[in-house]
Amino acid sequence: MLLLVPAALLVLSTGSAQATPAARAGSPGEVTTTFGSKSDDVAQALLLQRDGKIVVVGYRSPGGDDSEFALARYRPNGTLDPSFGKGGKVTTAFGFANAAALEPDGRIVAVGGILVNRPDFDFALARYTPSGALDSSFGSGGKVTTTFGPTADFAQALALQPDGKIVVAGSSGFPQQRDGAFALARYDAKGILDPGFGAGGRVTTRFTSPSFDSAHAVVVQPDGKIVAVGFNFLAAREGPSDFAVARYDARGVLDRSFGTGGKVTTTFGTGNDFANAGVLQPDGKLVAAGYTYVGGVAGRSYFALARYGADGVLDESFGSGGRVTTDFGPSGGTAWAVALQRDGKIVAAGTGPAGTFALARYNANGSLDQGFGAGGTVTTRVGLRDEGQAASVAQLPAGKVVAAGWSITCTYQDFELTFYMPNGAPDPSVGSGGKRCIVPDVRRKKLAAARVAIARRDCTVGPIGREFSRTVKKGFVIGQFPRGGTECLAGQKVVLSVSKGKRPRH
Repeated sequence: MLLLVPAALLVLSTGSAQATPAARAGSPGEVTTTFGSKSDDVAQALLLQRDGKIVVVGYRSPGGDDSEFALARYRPNGTLDPSFGKGGKVTTAFGFANAAALEPDGRIVAVGGILVNRPDFDFALARYTPSGALDSSFGSGGKVTTTFGPTADFAQALALQPDGKIVVAGSSGFPQQRDGAFALARYDAKGILDPGFGAGGRVTTRFTSPSFDSAHAVVVQPDGKIVAVGFNFLAAREGPSDFAVARYDARGVLDRSFGTGGKVTTTFGTGNDFANAGVLQPDGKLVAAGYTYVGGVAGRSYFALARYGADGVLDESFGSGGRVTTDFGPSGGTAWAVALQRDGKIVAAGTGPAGTFALARYNANGSLDQGFGAGGTVTTRVGLRDEGQAASVAQLPAGKVVAAGWSITCTYQDFELTFYMPNGAPDPSVGSGGKRCIVPDVRRKKLAAARVAIARRDCTVGPIGREFSRTVKKGFVIGQFPRGGTECLAGQKVVLSVSKGKRPRH
């Protein structure tokens, strides 16, 4: 069914999304990974290796200001690859990772931000060997930080040049004050800032002033020019905001043959518009994806895509005047990722109704692909609380699709991957089949009895701590996490605290 949008918006509405049969946590096509029993684990990027393995990069937050880069590598069937890190997982106490890229030799570069002294953050880069170890030939022990000043500097995206240099894009400024600029930095293969780029390897760009401008995607053209995609948010508390695109020559100078003085902004109407991802087509056209609020600065959100020609002008052959929106229903939809399939079709992924993973696939002209899901869209209920967000998407061999992000599968956020057949149906060859663990209440049980009760519920015993207790006898369980009755995925570790009896008198 088509949703009609006022013509003044100059946007092609591409249909109201309808959910496919709901997938449940652990269902076929769904894989979750936790990095700790009491941490929020958020996947931000996925990379496809030549051997079919999948690397997912994000961060682990155990609480407060602490955060760690987190990486996991999976076999094509969705199981963790034990040859990577420890049991398929790697963490680095180095802030939070937002994006990653795979170098030709299999090394992994991850970028994000690290807290210096709130509100001061710096760009953070880390490079890993194919086995998941920090690459000592990069920066200092595999890590690099870069500051643009006493500001909040966040790296949101990166791209690799053919000569091995690394281009990183994000923002520099103070988001809470709506004051910031596109921030780009370029590094050589050793992690050293490239003095031939901008000022000492760094470039900042403002679209308007005052405003908060942030780049969330970056691509390198075959001619060496660099395109950054993000948004221009006016200083007013509620915006408005527009898609923002800037193109630079190989030296980091704005390319005046692109848009107006090297910059382009695009509005979808009267609401706020945010571009979160971008992909370069083989013909040189650029697709930017994000979301737009229809009906005001804070109306209902729609997936939003725009396509630009090599000169930065909207491509009239795409959607309506170069723009496309997709309605996912009353709860709205926000696109966080976009990928180009080998057949030229475009897949966008993000969040849909009630925290579902939402995907839409488009034909080359911007129309929804009717052979994908329900009229071109798919929504998947993830986790055990039906809450999650897809942050990255890619096409697998044989036309299958994988999305990565996070869901709440027990009590905290975990890495979440959903695998789809070419038609958008869940991939039955991946996932645990829906098996769950209902955590038993084992408090005041003997440890041996607690072990049996936990195993019977398809859970596993996690770390066991011991402490003195005035009220609980020695060898009995004092406390547990998660608490009894919590629904988790099969194999959930239950952390126990066991009594050592009364503290002896001295």
